[in-house]
Amino acid sequence: MSTTTQYGGMRDLDQSYKDTTQVIHSKGLEYSNDQLWYLLGVYSDEVPMRVELTDDQALVFFEWLSRLEESDAAPCEHEAERQVLWALHGQLEKALTEPFRPDYRSLVEKARSRISGGADS
Repeated sequence: MSTTTQYGGMRDLDQSYKDTTQVIHSKGLEYSNDQLWYLLGVYSDEVPMRVELTDDQALVFFEWLSRLEESDAAPCEHEAERQVLWALHGQLEKALTEPFRPDYRSLVEKARSRISGGADS
C-alpha cells in the first residue's frame, strides 16, 4: 500500500494522524504510535520519515542526484537503493523552484560555496 496513493501526500497523512489522535484521546484511550499508524492503514514499515535539509543542502543534493540520473551511474548495490534515490530526487524536484530559474547554475554554485565554506573540490 502506498501512503501517497491512499492519502494524497504527507500533509493529508499528518492531518489524518492528528485527527485520529484527537478522537482517541478524547475517549480516554491509549494507543502507541505504531497502533495509531496501523489504524490509519499505514503499517510499521510504511510509516513516513521526515528528513530535514537546508535550502542550500536540498539544492546541492538535487543537483547531485540529477547528475547521477543523467549518467545512470548511481552507486547502488541493489535496485531498491536506486528506487529510493529516485524517490528522493522526485520529492526534491516537486519542492524546489530553483531548477526552473535561468540562473540555476549560479544558484547551485553559491549554495555549494556556502555549504563548503568557500572551499572548492
